[in-house]
Amino acid sequence: MSRLWLVAIIAVAAVAGGVALQGCAHEKAKSPQQQAQADYAAYQKRVREVVKDPARAEQVIALTDELRREIDEVYTRLAQSRSEMAALNANYNATRADYDAFMKQQDAQRQALMDKAISARVEIGKLLTESEWKSLRKSGVEAVDSGLKALAS
Repeated sequence: MSRLWLVAIIAVAAVAGGVALQGCAHEKAKSPQQQAQADYAAYQKRVREVVKDPARAEQVIALTDELRREIDEVYTRLAQSRSEMAALNANYNATRADYDAFMKQQDAQRQALMDKAISARVEIGKLLTESEWKSLRKSGVEAVDSGLKALAS
């Protein structure tokens, strides 16, 4: 079950097209959460550099802020889901219907998240030129990696 959440998180982070810039080697090591925060701040800065129209840049940032809030919510739900599944597994009276209901709820939450992510991605795509999208997307893998490290910690 947790693999499905991980897939959802990766998809949302990839859709967001976040940008991560590597820090200098002489800087003090950051926690994964601090690195994810720094990478997101770098993403915002990069959007403002790449997108010359300040109004469009702010719209892109607002959409990615929305996606980031969704990802944060996924992290919270993941922790809740783990404890709910543990409680369900510990309940010797749990039925197949209990598990099916739990999985159906999880699937619905993932689908809702994916729908929001796809919608935001479409809106971001409408705001950016092809060259702006390519420039911002190029560094997105690093932001995904940063977010996954924060999740794993």
